[in-house]
Amino acid sequence: MYRKTYQIVLLLLMTYPLQSQSFRTIQIEFTRILSQSNSEEIFEGKIFYDGKRSILTIQKPLNQWMILEGSTTLIYYPDRAKAIKITSQNPASLPFFQAFVGLITEDWGLSQLGYTIEKNDIHADTLLVYWKPPTNAEKLLGRFIIALVDNKVVLTQLFNAKNQSIVKTTFRKHIRHRTQSFPLEVKSILNDQGKTITEVITYANPVFDQLLPEKYANFQLPADIEIREIEW
Repeated sequence: MYRKTYQIVLLLLMTYPLQSQSFRTIQIEFTRILSQSNSEEIFEGKIFYDGKRSILTIQKPLNQWMILEGSTTLIYYPDRAKAIKITSQNPASLPFFQAFVGLITEDWGLSQLGYTIEKNDIHADTLLVYWKPPTNAEKLLGRFIIALVDNKVVLTQLFNAKNQSIVKTTFRKHIRHRTQSFPLEVKSILNDQGKTITEVITYANPVFDQLLPEKYANFQLPADIEIREIEW
């Protein structure tokens, strides 16, 4: 129950629909490394976003596409001529890409989840904003901390009710486009019942506000693809 509860909260914190006043489209390469104990998984690919949908193409470890639009996620395996269509009650999104895009609202969406500001602290050039959870979640969840330097988010951390870190995320190597800053390196450390999972995402070669290639802008599944449908 504990694991399920905080995973839901983390999902809520990171899966608001993408919105940005800083760009209309983006194309960006990524490498995502997941590490746990002695195992490691590496994913490499590219993301295309046009304001309406996100398309993720993975080249490693397998040829896979993910198309997210509205509440639908389409997972396409070109080499197998198969696809999975997932329809959910909530907007479909890529949590790790959301971390690149940054704050969707000034409060990271915490107010909508019932969090309220507990206090602000300033240490040297860092502003720390402490949020406390809603009363009905205090038995499971603790503070959520956001750290900012020069108006850039450099760290977020979620604690449980015993003040133990559930997940800590750091944001580095920011670039700026118009009025918004974007981190090119995002590292998260998740503590899961005694196990530690580390995720490191590196972004490269971002291209803002250019028309997406036709292959992605108007992507449609081939007519002969076998589609499995799932409601979630």
